[in-house]
Amino acid sequence: MQCRFRQDTLRCDVLDRSYPTPAEAAGCSPAWEGRLALRPEGAVALPCSGAAVRNDEAFVLGYGARWIVPGISCESEEAGLRCTNAAGHGFQASRSKLDLF
Repeated sequence: MQCRFRQDTLRCDVLDRSYPTPAEAAGCSPAWEGRLALRPEGAVALPCSGAAVRNDEAFVLGYGARWIVPGISCESEEAGLRCTNAAGHGFQASRSKLDLF
């Protein structure tokens, strides 16, 4: 998974996943590519399209570490990446599972 914070939005791409496309993204055409978007307020969005955030030179958030940007915090765990906004919405994503809350 790779993420980037820009223009008040955290964008993450799940690069390798084994779970099916979530119902919220089932209508994407072409198929949903694992994109997540989270702003400081509001629910997680699953964009159908947009530029990939992949950057192989970006820093890696190690297990047990936290990344905080304005209005959003993310924690890296062996179970996946968990990001939550100031309104309490967010996601936990891994190769095998995606939970939106």
